[in-house]
Formats: sequence, structure tokens, C-alpha cells
Amino acid sequence: MLLNADAVARGMNIFRIRYKPLYAEAYGLAFDAVAYPFLHILGSTLSVLRALNGLTIGLTVCLIFLLCYRRSGIASLSAAAALLCYPGLVLYFTPLARPDGLGTLVFLAAIATPWLFNFSYGSIVVSAVLSIAGFVVKPYILLAEAIVFSYLLLFVSLPKASLFIGICSVLQVIGYLLIGRFFPTYFYDVIFVQTGLVAKFPYSFSYARQQAVEFLRSYWSLCALLLVSAAVLAGKHLSNIKQFARREGLRAIRLPLPFKMDLFLFAAVVGAAACIYPLGGSLGTFMTYFFQLITPCLAVAVVGLVADHAAEPEWKSAVVRVVAIALMTVNMASLVSWASPRIAWSTTLQEWSALETFLRGYRNVLHTPPLVALLMSQGKPVYDSGFTQYFRAGVAPHSAVSGNVALRIRAWRMKMAGNLRGQKYDLVATTDNPNGVDGMPAFSSRRLLHRYYKYCGSHEILLAVGQRVRLNFWLPRRDESPDTLKPDRASSSTLAGCA
Repeated sequence: MLLNADAVARGMNIFRIRYKPLYAEAYGLAFDAVAYPFLHILGSTLSVLRALNGLTIGLTVCLIFLLCYRRSGIASLSAAAALLCYPGLVLYFTPLARPDGLGTLVFLAAIATPWLFNFSYGSIVVSAVLSIAGFVVKPYILLAEAIVFSYLLLFVSLPKASLFIGICSVLQVIGYLLIGRFFPTYFYDVIFVQTGLVAKFPYSFSYARQQAVEFLRSYWSLCALLLVSAAVLAGKHLSNIKQFARREGLRAIRLPLPFKMDLFLFAAVVGAAACIYPLGGSLGTFMTYFFQLITPCLAVAVVGLVADHAAEPEWKSAVVRVVAIALMTVNMASLVSWASPRIAWSTTLQEWSALETFLRGYRNVLHTPPLVALLMSQGKPVYDSGFTQYFRAGVAPHSAVSGNVALRIRAWRMKMAGNLRGQKYDLVATTDNPNGVDGMPAFSSRRLLHRYYKYCGSHEILLAVGQRVRLNFWLPRRDESPDTLKPDRASSSTLAGCA
């Protein structure tokens, strides 16, 4: 992500063939565009991108508070719900220089805007623009379009639903033409590569179920309050529901439906369904889809359901609010306590400091993605942006763009092979990945590595919460003597062997 954002800040159009496969981009245009002025002024560092991601997460939490307060009128309950969302977003997203925070903000804003302005025609137009804008942040944020359109069609009015989908369609056509004209490989990067990876790693229900269980564990208070509140309200109105069903029968099945459903509850349900299938079953960032597409809307829906008990006697209403706030507070504390012990900050800083010092002794390092930021800060060439390794997944035989990309991939692979044979790199870094993904630098050959380089040592680092990886280092082989060193997984660092 940092390499691409830095390139955009320097005025490069990374969606041109000549910059592939090094400058591959899986997310889209928006985050790089938003980051441009900050990187231009403050410099291209991970700290700037992480701060920007943190800022968008903060704005998302503020928007959640605004929506909760608008829905309930209870500041303490709204603050508890908004703050409960914060640890989940921060613990999984802030350590990463990615557009997750911006995507969540746009997704929630697209859904909330019509509701905030009583589904006026102007708010529907703004929501349509935000929904399409979500696509250039992260493609699956386009789910907001499906949610808003479905809700307008089912519960508001057919004319407003038609207006919304019409505007979205026009914007999509215009966007397709403009993006294809000025960013030739955009759809290859963002669509073809992702669908190619999905085809390579098919849907896994067990992976989706694992994340669903983790979501229930992480936000048990919201889920419990939702179930209890929904059950209480259903019990109160059960007789009315039965009378309505007997009176209307099949006539109730008309658009818009003769009853209302809370927009945010509707959005949370649709988001949960999308997370279970198909998004959550695709191997990728753990819990990203669940925390982005469910948590914010679920928090607003739960606050609304709790506030609906305000019609009760005052003392009962106060008890319900206190219990809800207490459960959310305990839940938030459990989230924070779960993550805090897993981060030994002093040890982490020492690990990265030792790695930075070690790399200063080498000029040309063939590397895996964890080293991008350090190498850029030292002014050294970069060979794997993090997306580079996946770039070949989108090649399709009937696409002109893919055909040109295939030629670039072949040329890049030959370049890597020639440099390994000629020992042009004075150090090679590979990665032991815990998820089983190949830890070689993109488009490089393990066979050539073992033939022309010799293992010298390894070093463990923390990349994000709970995600530790081991970097293995290789020096040019000067003779044909057999390797005497093997990767030592019992020690966190054996860099002394590379001296």
C-alpha cells in the first residue's frame, strides 16, 4: 500500500501497463487520492497512512454516535455504543495502512444519509453518489447500493427506489468509461485479480463460520441486547401481528410493504448475510468484512431497540438503559483486555530496530512485503509491493489488457530469474507465513534461490495484533559447499549468522 501511495504522491499513474506487476493495486483509487496531500506534505511513511486510517475510523465512530443519538436521544447510551465499536475497528485495522476505515465511513454514510433526511429526494441522490464512491474505495463497499435500493423498494416507495437505482446506473456507466480511459489496468487490478484469486481459493464455509463465532465473541453484548429487545417487542405486538396477518393475508405482499423495518437493522441483516456468503468464505483479512459491514449498523439498531423501551414506566426505562450501558462497557473492556497483553511494545520496537539496523548493511535486497517500508525509508529499491505476488491471478486469455499484462509478467519473471542467477542481490529475504501462503518474493524461483544463495539467519517481527512472521535471510553462495545452517524456529533472531 505504501509503495503505491508514494507513487501516486509523486504523480505516477500506477494503473498503466508499464508499471506492472510491481505497482499492483487491489483496493482502488480513493484512498491513494485522499492520502495524496498528506503524503506530499508530510512524506511517504507508514505513520502517515496509519494516521489517516485512524482518522477515518475516528470519524466513523463520531458518525455512529450521531446516528445513535438521533435514533434514541440518549447521549450516554449512544456514547457507549459508539465507543464499543471503536476497539473492534482499531485492533484489526489501525495497524494496517489500508483503506478499511475510509471504506467503513463511506459505507455507513451512504446508508445513513437518506434516513437522516427522511428519505428526501436530495438525500437519495447523495446516497447514490456515496454508494458508487464506495466502489473506488474498496469494491465490496458497493453493497451499500444494494442495501439502500432494497430498503427503498420494500419499505419507502417505488419512485424513490427507481430514482436511486437510475442515478447509480448512470454514475456506473460514466465511471466505467472514465476509468477505462484514464486508468487502463484499473479493472484488471481491482476486479480480474480478485475474481481470479477467488477461483483459486474457493468459498470456505468453515472459514466464514469461524469468523461468525469470533464476531459473536467480540460483540456479545450487542447480539444479546438485539435478541432480548426484539423478543420483548415481538411479544408486545404479537397479537397485532396476528390480526394484521388474518386481515390482510396475501394482500400484505405488495410494494412498499405495509409495515416498516428499521433501516439499520435491515442493513445489519443484509451485511451479515453477505459476510456469511460469499465474502466471509474467501480467504483474506480475518474479520474485515464482519466488522465493517455489520458492527456499525448493528450498534445503531440495538440502541434504537433499547430506546423503544422509553414508553415503559420511567424506572423500568432507566433500568434498561443502565443494564445496556453496563453490558456494552464490560464488552468494550473485554475487547481491549483481549488485545493489550498480546502486544509487547518494547520487544516489538526492539525487533524492528534490530531489523532496520541489519538492513542498512545491504544495498540491493530481494524481499517479501513486510520489508517495503524499511527499504523505502533507506532509499533502496523495492521489488514486491504486497500485491505484486497476486497480480498473475487475473490473466484472462480473451482480454487485451490481460494479454499485455501477461507479457509484463513474463518479462518480470525473467528479470527476477536473471538477477538470482547473476547474484545481483546482496541479500534475499523470504517469509515463513502462518497462513501457508508461499513466502518467496513475488515472481522469484525457490529453486534458483537455493542454488545461488545460502541461508544465513532469521528474525521474527510483529506485523499486526497477534500476527508474527519469521523472515529468513540468504546471502550469495560463493562456493558449492553444502548448507550447514538451517532455519532455527526455536530462536526469535539469528541475524548474527549473516555478519
